[in-house]
Amino acid sequence: KEGGRVVVRGIAKLHVDNDEEFVRVLEEIDEAVEFFGEDGGGAEVFGRPGSGGSSSNNRRGGRERTASQQPFQATASGSAEYYRRACALQDAALELLRVGVADRISQTSSQIQDALKLPKVPIAADKLEASLVYTRFHGISRRSNALINIARKRVETLGSGSLAASSYEDFLTLCRNTYCGARETLLTTTIRSHMDILKERHGLVGMTRLASVFLIRLCTVETALYLDFFGDPDKRRQTTKKVKGATSDGDDEKEAEENEGGDDASAFKRLGSSSSHQPGTAIASQILSEDATYRDAEFQSMLGSLCSALHRTIRRGLVSVLDLDVLCQVVSVLREER
Repeated sequence: KEGGRVVVRGIAKLHVDNDEEFVRVLEEIDEAVEFFGEDGGGAEVFGRPGSGGSSSNNRRGGRERTASQQPFQATASGSAEYYRRACALQDAALELLRVGVADRISQTSSQIQDALKLPKVPIAADKLEASLVYTRFHGISRRSNALINIARKRVETLGSGSLAASSYEDFLTLCRNTYCGARETLLTTTIRSHMDILKERHGLVGMTRLASVFLIRLCTVETALYLDFFGDPDKRRQTTKKVKGATSDGDDEKEAEENEGGDDASAFKRLGSSSSHQPGTAIASQILSEDATYRDAEFQSMLGSLCSALHRTIRRGLVSVLDLDVLCQVVSVLREER
């Protein structure tokens, strides 16, 4: 018993490492929640899933379905009691998902902060992508994505307006908020420090151009990482096939150009012309068009918060600028890099 209520974790925990078996158990529990909640009238006695008062100490944003919130009366039907028990089982299963995703993200973030002494000591910008900030998160992304997609598919199967689906929607929202909060904590100090360094070395106009390129790269990498956690694996497999096809076609074209152009083509490739990046840009656009998960409001808000460091640095610099030409150059750079 926990707080006067019985929580059965044994059934869900028995199958948590087997996705297919775990999903089967969830389906049975969800059917019970739907049946005893809607047809049996349990939702009228104990409330809809997610309607109870949430607490950071309990489920970290999840639902609290306790008998103390709505005391069970002897006159209530047996269906209401079965509904309460089904909700307890669903809570237990979602607790396992929460521990496997949200708690693991928080724990990983704390470990990275301790190891790198963040946020007190910023990371060098040229070492950021190879640091623990990315490698550790890549390490937990695959399993987290599998668990998140279990909840997403349950919502799609049940329908967003169904009784049982609200529990999974709360879980997905919790995961997105936890993830975005962790990434923002890990990156904010480093980004602000890099903006200040660029301003000291290159001036306001040079900083604006270099910082814009840096932030575009950062947002691209962060979007790819976010899709590793929350993206749809089915769409990713379809995209991978298209990317392989596009890459093979591009390699054939490059080989033909090099054979035709000889030494000039090889030298052009070594110099890293901007045209050599066009296939990669096209592939990135294709990936984003396939999976719109990156448009989640929480993630877009996080990217906006990270990029606000550029606005902060430019605004501070413009306050002391008396030359109108400098202001025009800054505006021109921002328009070009938009």
